[in-house]
Formats: sequence, structure tokens, C-alpha cells
Amino acid sequence: MMKSLLFITLICVPYVLRASEVPIGVHPANIAFYTEFKPFTCLDKSATIPWSKVNDDYCDCVDGSDEPGTSACPDMEFYCSNIGHEGAFIHSSFVNDMVCDCCDGSDEYLGLVKCENTCGTLAKEKEEKLDKRRKDFESGHEIYRAYIAKKAVEIEEAKRHAEEANELVQDPESLPTVSESEKEHAEAEEPKIETEPEPLPHFPDFDGFDRHEKPEEEQAEPAPLDEPSQGDAAKGSENAWDASNEGSEEELTPDDHDAEESDSELDKDIPPAE
Repeated sequence: MMKSLLFITLICVPYVLRASEVPIGVHPANIAFYTEFKPFTCLDKSATIPWSKVNDDYCDCVDGSDEPGTSACPDMEFYCSNIGHEGAFIHSSFVNDMVCDCCDGSDEYLGLVKCENTCGTLAKEKEEKLDKRRKDFESGHEIYRAYIAKKAVEIEEAKRHAEEANELVQDPESLPTVSESEKEHAEAEEPKIETEPEPLPHFPDFDGFDRHEKPEEEQAEPAPLDEPSQGDAAKGSENAWDASNEGSEEELTPDDHDAEESDSELDKDIPPAE
């Protein structure tokens, strides 16, 4: 059954394809090369064949241009006309494979499978996408124009402020003056700054002993002594002199007495100065 169906299909293909003036599967840009009932010259100029051999499911041209509507030649493309939408190319091996690849079903022209025409739905979906993109573009353009207008106003204000500042610099008398009461009020509101410096941080030495701290003996201040009067100071010096002489007399040895006697005799021998 399948073999007989395939045989009938192969016989009917040339008649189906030749029923139209333009061969099926041909791109509109190449229609001029396919003139009905005239010899066809391969697009690569490799051969010229009778019109009856175009789309006869047998590859005669080296470039396969004689079979635009069949899968006879390898690595060829079939053009879907997709009436109501936009045309598209599919691989020639997808032609009459019982799978609807073209939205108008033109790739299954033998009728082995019934294809619904979905070109209108696809065209509507594409139109909706384009409409959304157009609206997004218009909205973005409105935002851009509003931004440009806002910046133009800001630039004009900046120029005006700059001109006013230049006029004030050139004419110092026009500068605003500050009254004494305003100065006093501003000075009163200024925060007071403490002049006393903060003490430096105190750190111990590396051995853990704080050498900056004074010992307890040094830290204790001695009690103040009463200052002696002049009379007490004189008496104290005399007592100190007597005590030193007494101590020296008690410590004299016999040799010291002999030395004192010799000194006294020498004093007697020296005549007095005239």
C-alpha cells in the first residue's frame, strides 16, 4: 500500500508543480529565470534542460537549481511563500515529510498531511510585538525630550546666576552688608571651642613597669621646716665651732703637742715687724 502511494506521488509531482506558472519553492527574486515551457538554464550555467525536467524530482543541474520544489538535490532550500505573512526558507529535506513547516502548508503540497494556515495568527502576533516596540520607543522619546527641556532650563538658570555673580564682583558696592547686630547674633550662635588640650594617653613600657609613675617615697612631700631666725643662726654657728674645736683637742696625740710647742718657739724667735 505504501509503495503504491509513493509511486503515485512520484508520478503526480511533475504535474502538480507544472500546474502553476511559477514553480513552487522558487524565491521571488529568481522568478525571471524560470519561464514556463522554455528550456531552463541552470543558474550555475552548467547545463540547459527542457522545461519538463524542472521539479521532476530528479537532480539534473550541479547546483540543484532545477529542483527548487523537491528534495531531490541535497543542501538545497525551499522557499515558503507564506501568504498573509512573510516568506521564509526551509531545508529541502523538509518538503513533503508529513510535517507542516511553512505556515501556509506549501511545503506539504502533495496532501499527505493536512496543514492549517497559521500565517494570519503569526502576522497578528508579529504586529502586536511591533506595536509594543513602537509604543515603548515613543514613550522613551517623550522622556528624553522632557529631560532635554529640563536640562535646558537648568543651564539657563546657571548662566543667569553666573552673570549676577560677575556683576557683584565688578561692583563691590552692590554687595549686601551685614549689620552689627547680625554679626553679634552670629558670633553668639557659634559653638565655643575649648582651648585646654586633652592629656596625652599614658602607656606602660614593654616590661609592664610604668616608669612614669613616681615611687611612693618620692610622691610623699616632706613636711616644711621652720626657718631659724638670725640670732638662732649665729648661736648655732658658734656652737658648731666650739664643738669642732673640742673634738679636735680631745683627739690630739703626743706628737701633735710637740708640734704645737715647736710652732710656739718659732713664733718667739721671729722679731716683730717695725
